[in-house]
Amino acid sequence: MMKPILLALMLIALPAANSIADPLPFDMSTENAAPREQSSPAEPSSAGSESSEEQSRRLGEILTPDAPALSAPSSSSPVSSASEPSATMTGLASPGQTNRRYLIPANQLTLNGEIDQKDWSLFLTSWQATNAKSLTLSYRNTVVIAPESSRMIVSINDHVVLEEPLRSPASFTKLTVPLPEGLLRYGANTISVRVTQRHRTDCTIDSTYELVTTLNAQGSYLTLPASERISDLEAIRAIGVDGNGDTHFEISSPSIKQSTAVEDLLSLSQGLALLAGMPNQDFAFNRDALPVSGPGRLGVLVGTASELAPIVPNLPQAARVGQSASMLRVTPNSAPILVISGPDWASISSAIGKIVAPLSEASVDQRAGLQNSGWTGPDLPVILSDSQFSLSDLGLKTQEFSGRRFQTTFSIMLPGDFYGRASSEFTILLDAAYAPDVLPGNHITVFVNGEVASVVQINNRHGGIFKHFPVSVTMRHFKPGRNTITLSAELATNQDAVCAPGENNTRDPRFALFNTTQIQIEKFARAGQFPNLSATARTGFPYAKDEKSISLFLEPVGPETMSSAATVLGKMALSSGHALGVKPKTSLRAIGEEDTIFVAPISQIPRSFLDRFHIAPDAGETWNQIADNGTEEADTTKQFNEWQDRISSEGLLGYLERAGSWLHDRFGLTTDELELFKDIKESFMPTPTDILLLAQNTSFEGEGNWTLITGPTVQNLALGNALIASQSRWENLQGYLTALTPDRMVSRLDPNPTLRLSDPWDIRNLRLVITDWLSHSSLVYVGLLILAAIFLALSWAALLKRSGRRE
Repeated sequence: MMKPILLALMLIALPAANSIADPLPFDMSTENAAPREQSSPAEPSSAGSESSEEQSRRLGEILTPDAPALSAPSSSSPVSSASEPSATMTGLASPGQTNRRYLIPANQLTLNGEIDQKDWSLFLTSWQATNAKSLTLSYRNTVVIAPESSRMIVSINDHVVLEEPLRSPASFTKLTVPLPEGLLRYGANTISVRVTQRHRTDCTIDSTYELVTTLNAQGSYLTLPASERISDLEAIRAIGVDGNGDTHFEISSPSIKQSTAVEDLLSLSQGLALLAGMPNQDFAFNRDALPVSGPGRLGVLVGTASELAPIVPNLPQAARVGQSASMLRVTPNSAPILVISGPDWASISSAIGKIVAPLSEASVDQRAGLQNSGWTGPDLPVILSDSQFSLSDLGLKTQEFSGRRFQTTFSIMLPGDFYGRASSEFTILLDAAYAPDVLPGNHITVFVNGEVASVVQINNRHGGIFKHFPVSVTMRHFKPGRNTITLSAELATNQDAVCAPGENNTRDPRFALFNTTQIQIEKFARAGQFPNLSATARTGFPYAKDEKSISLFLEPVGPETMSSAATVLGKMALSSGHALGVKPKTSLRAIGEEDTIFVAPISQIPRSFLDRFHIAPDAGETWNQIADNGTEEADTTKQFNEWQDRISSEGLLGYLERAGSWLHDRFGLTTDELELFKDIKESFMPTPTDILLLAQNTSFEGEGNWTLITGPTVQNLALGNALIASQSRWENLQGYLTALTPDRMVSRLDPNPTLRLSDPWDIRNLRLVITDWLSHSSLVYVGLLILAAIFLALSWAALLKRSGRRE
């Protein structure tokens, strides 16, 4: 009797239990997957990871406000997403392929000398951090490296995962090691590769330059399972790089030629560049083709619901009534792409604005550090005025060294209006020690951006200790933006001359650098210089400082010009640390004296504008024709220049050149500094091999800052995209004009750029600016001294004339 009663009660209670439980979406993505244990991502163990998690949470709320991960939209959510909880991805690759998360944000990673270390961070999703099982590295070393005394050590989050002798001189060797559970964490993971290298047979200091180990980007990656669950924000932050160290964004929009869409699409490009944070990023636009995702590549589809419905069968219903941003697999065999949609373009614009708004806050001049740890190690401190910090503040540790040439490197950021190259200095308070067997005549050298900035001689025969020893370093080699400082010590001994067998294996330290070493930077002059492509590329100056929007002239408006503009703006946003406001202009007459970026083939630029940029006015008609005539004219030009160089080395011109070289070698003076009235002497004519040309100047009335990006055709603008996407080329733009080819860069410097004081009422800054300007203008300085001497002589003559005895 009891059994029927219990059965009835259970049947009554079953619907009630189902009504209390939360409804679960029907998801077959894991149905055929092997069962695995549910595990949470490792707890962050540093402030850096907490910061990444905080940022991701904040931006995740913008993409899908008031909803965890990707959830079905509600009427109260301003930006909604797909009804599926998340898209299933294969490392942004097609299903069934091996999931590789490439590690190296460059084509290759090179480590030089007896010791070297490279650090960078890798952003991982929570799923990647939990499921990455192994690390693979591909490396090759030069044949002179002795394997018995040379090692490579790889660490992740300060935990050594690989320690291997360097023994691969013939070809690239792959090393694969399993990763301990819980080692990787959600957000930023610090990767460190350190080498200790010794020569097989040579003990000289010169031989240490032959010690090179190279890591191949194509063969260095994390291995992950085939399918991955990932949210919208994680897809952007974790896009990473491809096997060449590059990052690609492919944006498709049917509305690409509409003026209302251009501004929003370019703002979206900057937001994607900032979220990804990779060095070699480029953008490609199209109207018709479906974008493709893959390793280091993110496809983005933007359009109204009516435009996208025919090509996106699973478009969220929310896109027809409100804003939608979600990762969707458009076809069964494709990787998910980011789809941004809405019932009209106003809804799409609002959704893009919510993504970009948090990334449009502070410029590099206002931030405490620039987040580029994705390729340079710790975030760089931005030095805006006089500062003092130690090596430990930059993350460097005390090091003991037993070899012949020690080196360590760190970087700092300077603002875009840095103007202290000629007169400013900084001081290194050196804490170091060297052993008694280190010979006098050795030295410690300070390099700034690869140039020798200061040298400290080692003179003590019995070893020595530097305790806050002041080393004055000129700032003439510093630039706006990132600056690399290297401390190098040459440490030859008597034993090196003998070079007995096994001498290279000694472990007795010859040198120690303590991380209590301090850097003191004095107050430097701040005055913006324009034109200055270097400051624009490295910090976004002067556009990043102004709160007003930049005018953008595109002609014609199409995939090629949009791709070029998006790549440049993305690089500028990453350099300045925030997205820049852009207002497209359809007519040159509407520009006036505004800050403007021009992106167009040279045939679309009027002759008067070309002349303003110091480009030959005929270039608009001849550059394209020259490019079509092959290399014959280029060879003729090269031969003409060679003959000109041969003739100029003789006679009066040769004497003047030798005198100029003597002044430069003896006093560091250049002939430009001895000119009283400096100006750009000739217009630039592009050569047949030039693919892309960047130029700057002020507007006709001098109020606006203009930048031109041009090529002989719109096709060349697309080809030049890959050139300016390369961080090594981007950071080396300089002067008022730079022409780029696949294998070279030619720059022209403006001898008299326009100066704009950052703070006209700062008397101390004004004095520093005048001092620096006079240091650049030697002839003016000498002339002022002569005038002062004459005035003083006349004053004394007048005074003495009125005194003394007269007859």
